[in-house]
Amino acid sequence: MELTLTGASTLSDRPAASTASHSHDHSHSHGHSHGHSHSHSGGTCCAPPKPKKIDASVLLPTPEQVNRFKSDKSFRLQVLSNVVRGGTYEIFINLIRVLVNNDKKAENDIMVKIEDYEAFGNMLNGHGADGHTLAHWCAKRGDDPRFLKFLIAKSTSPNGTTLLIDLHLPSKDTVGMYPLHWAVTEGAIPLVSLLLQHLEDRPTPSARTSSSSSLMHSTSSLMEGSDDQTNAPINNCTSFTNAGIDAQDSSGCTPLLIAAQYGHPDLAAFLIQRGANPNNVDSSRDTALHWAAYKGSVEVCGMLLHLQGVEGQLDSVDAFGQTPLHLASLRGNVETVRFLMEEAASISVSAEKEGGGRVGSKVSAKSSHCFPAKLLTMTDKEEKTPLDLAVKKKKLGCEMLLLQYHEQYVAPKRGVFSRVGQTIKDICSINSWKAWMGMTGSELPIGQNPTFPFYWMVAHIFLAGIVYATEFIGIGKSGKYEAEGLLWDKLGLHFFFIAAFTFTLITLYYTFRTNPGVLDARDVGNSSNTTPTCQVLCCGGGGGYPKDKISLEMDAVTKKLRSQYDAVIESFSKNFPSEDKRVPLCHTCRIVKPLRSKHCRVARRCVLLFDHHCPFVGTTIGLYNYIHFYMFLVSFLMMAIGFITAWIIFLKRSTTFPTGVAACGGYLSLYFIPVSMMVVYHTQLILGNLSTNEQANLRRYRYFWAEGRFRNPFDHGKIRNILSRLSPDRSAYELGIGGANSEETESMLANEV
Repeated sequence: MELTLTGASTLSDRPAASTASHSHDHSHSHGHSHGHSHSHSGGTCCAPPKPKKIDASVLLPTPEQVNRFKSDKSFRLQVLSNVVRGGTYEIFINLIRVLVNNDKKAENDIMVKIEDYEAFGNMLNGHGADGHTLAHWCAKRGDDPRFLKFLIAKSTSPNGTTLLIDLHLPSKDTVGMYPLHWAVTEGAIPLVSLLLQHLEDRPTPSARTSSSSSLMHSTSSLMEGSDDQTNAPINNCTSFTNAGIDAQDSSGCTPLLIAAQYGHPDLAAFLIQRGANPNNVDSSRDTALHWAAYKGSVEVCGMLLHLQGVEGQLDSVDAFGQTPLHLASLRGNVETVRFLMEEAASISVSAEKEGGGRVGSKVSAKSSHCFPAKLLTMTDKEEKTPLDLAVKKKKLGCEMLLLQYHEQYVAPKRGVFSRVGQTIKDICSINSWKAWMGMTGSELPIGQNPTFPFYWMVAHIFLAGIVYATEFIGIGKSGKYEAEGLLWDKLGLHFFFIAAFTFTLITLYYTFRTNPGVLDARDVGNSSNTTPTCQVLCCGGGGGYPKDKISLEMDAVTKKLRSQYDAVIESFSKNFPSEDKRVPLCHTCRIVKPLRSKHCRVARRCVLLFDHHCPFVGTTIGLYNYIHFYMFLVSFLMMAIGFITAWIIFLKRSTTFPTGVAACGGYLSLYFIPVSMMVVYHTQLILGNLSTNEQANLRRYRYFWAEGRFRNPFDHGKIRNILSRLSPDRSAYELGIGGANSEETESMLANEV
């Protein structure tokens, strides 16, 4: 059989351009001019070259090309690598058949007949001209694991006693990553699992490969000269299983560290459960938590702290004396800063309630009370606190948030006059107004509920009520009750407006104060509504939800979901489920996510039947407060209709044109447009039993799609849909956690992205 591949990059004698031009310098800058800044390309540590799609097709080549492919190992590995990078598996198998002179197509491609296994292994073993092995490129094909499965099947002799193709060789470049590292960068857990299983099952490498199969770099010398403050030394494992899962590249990064850098929480949990050492550090003594905080991956931070505890991790320092909080602050990762501080605060709460630190936190009751203050005041080798770095790097969101925490944990308690002064200062601060109005972009504290839209809308509701009472009814205009234009004969209209106005305020209050279905697995109190500014007027936002029936129910549900989360994480040590059977997890809340729930980035918790976060009502809309939100919209619309009707009649009855009333009434009447649109939109959602989040992200939720066609599994007719949304009960979420119809719903749950 003869074969050709069209495309210059495939048959070129030169290494692939994307590989040759790729810089592999890595690590992160620690934020100031102390000479230890070591930046990395592309913003991600240990980044392997990205696959480059090639235009390849099966054609008949010249005999000279076939002979060179068989005889020139460097050329052969280059062609095969390029096909793996961007070609199809069928092209790859056809090339293998050419290599072994097997023209017959086998039913199973892995069973391609090979006469001399040792010779075949030698043909595919080793590094190409780009410094990478064929296994490196197979490890990047998470979309098609057949490449790696083929290589694993042919890596040993038929009796399994001789290693023919070493799949655990570091690359010959400045990075020195193993194929396992590359699979981790892709977040391809099936490929990582295949490589780990292969490392457990493979025979001991022969003398010619054992030296390169071991860890490239040992950090024992670094550990001998380390400070007492740093983490425990890396375990120097000698078995090939542990050497593989804890293999280090040239900068000391292990697969677990890279999983943290790339924000793969499931993969990080999988590696830890499979035996990866969670205390490993790189050459800069950065832990996985350091990297997760630097990259802003809250989910990875949550998973690591869940498995490792808080103290000894949150207060661990790297070679520059910086904690994870330092790195999150200098990068402006507001959500990560807030999460780390909440984790530190959770120790104090547990200590107060139980007389000791949180289970697994390794924190005594005595030290837990000052732990948040300790993190805030820890300095690096240049005497910089996290707040100092946020100020230096001009990270406004982190600066505002850290100032709030300093006020809470470090500064002495202030009196009422001091808080009033701080409130006045906030109101006069341009930065505060930028934050309230959302003008700080990505630096806005994501956990902050912007207060400006809420106060703006409430002020206009009251303004409408004042204008109606003073101008249309005439209250407060002594001696002018008989003046032309007053609407004393429209008592029915007045009662309609007053009722709508009153009901608007009542429904707004219940929307704001009703627990929407927040699943709070962290014992830090109901503080999801807190705001970082306006010390007196905001008064901590909503102050938390009341401990009513809903909140008590959510506590029980959360505990159940938390236990399921622990069970799923523990199951990773045995086997990782396939993509179609994976259970959605929230590593930030540490729960199994029920069907139709979502992690709200403002409330910083998962919310049952999450709809959206509305800054105009100051809270997140979910399962239990959606009815109040919808009735608020309806009553607001009725109020607007009553106001506009009175305004028009007033203008018609006036003999002289009232300029002020016309302008003010016209301005307030504009609210009719967005409110009416919202009422129509949410009415449609209710009739179809959809949430705003689902309607806006239909393509993300695969349980809405069957055989490529949209199908709403929650649509049970208009009446039942209305009752489901406006009169919710446990059935809205119990289906996803083992309820009566759990089998059907769990299958949908497994298909959720």
